[in-house]
Amino acid sequence: MSRPEGLSEWEAELSTHLSGMNRSLVWGLALWSYGMIVARSCGITSVVAVLVVLVGRKPDAVRQQLREWYYDAEDKRGRNRSEVVVSESFGDLLRWILAWGAPDEKRLALALDATTLRQRFTVLAISVVYRGCAIPVAWAIVPACKPEAWRPPLGTLAAPAGAGRPGGLDGDCDGGSGLVWTLALPGHSNARLAPLLAHQSSGHYAPTGEGFRPLATAVPQVGTRWAGRVTCFSTRAASLDCTRLACWEAQHQDPWLILTDLPPEIAQVAWYAMRFWIERLFKATKRGGWH
Repeated sequence: MSRPEGLSEWEAELSTHLSGMNRSLVWGLALWSYGMIVARSCGITSVVAVLVVLVGRKPDAVRQQLREWYYDAEDKRGRNRSEVVVSESFGDLLRWILAWGAPDEKRLALALDATTLRQRFTVLAISVVYRGCAIPVAWAIVPACKPEAWRPPLGTLAAPAGAGRPGGLDGDCDGGSGLVWTLALPGHSNARLAPLLAHQSSGHYAPTGEGFRPLATAVPQVGTRWAGRVTCFSTRAASLDCTRLACWEAQHQDPWLILTDLPPEIAQVAWYAMRFWIERLFKATKRGGWH
């Protein structure tokens, strides 16, 4: 079997950064990802069509190799077969991206959001958001249209970024609010996550030392902003001490109401705008070049 120079270089790159993946799995991943790039599609028929030309093998052989790559170990032929456990590579993916950054970079933004595939599956993804788009570094696939289905994977997904659920704040992905974290990077080893979570205008909050009032009163009209330490949610079971950021700009129909554990003098409500960059990733993967 021949190996084009570009494919061999890509396999070597994957081997360097995905240190926990064995050689055969890395080669299968190289075939899949290289074939997807050339075919501009993730469909196995399209990928096989380009790989048979590149590697000089018969279509059935290439197709079976691609299929076996994602099979469970017990479904593969031969002995001592291993399977792809994608969660084991989440940390490697994040470190790979960190390796591209400038040495003096102090912060990285990650977005957590969900996208649904034909009302059958929901993909919950954490991505590094960068220059208007996003690069996924951790994900889980759960049944669609089940409001609580995303909660169990959340701590597992956040762990590669340096912490579990940060600051006690939970993101309501099923409500479409999304979640942005800023990841402090002082040497990477003791990185911490600072969450920014959008919340609907229903409910109540209490500024420090004051009584509860409706959330909608934080920014009652266009052109107003507010930031401060608050207690959110008037019910004792859901009470949460945090920072509230509120902003209502002229171009928006509704105000932004953001929760975070950062001090009010540090947090910026505009950081939450980066959450929308992950939507461009979803568009590219679902309706763009990957089909």
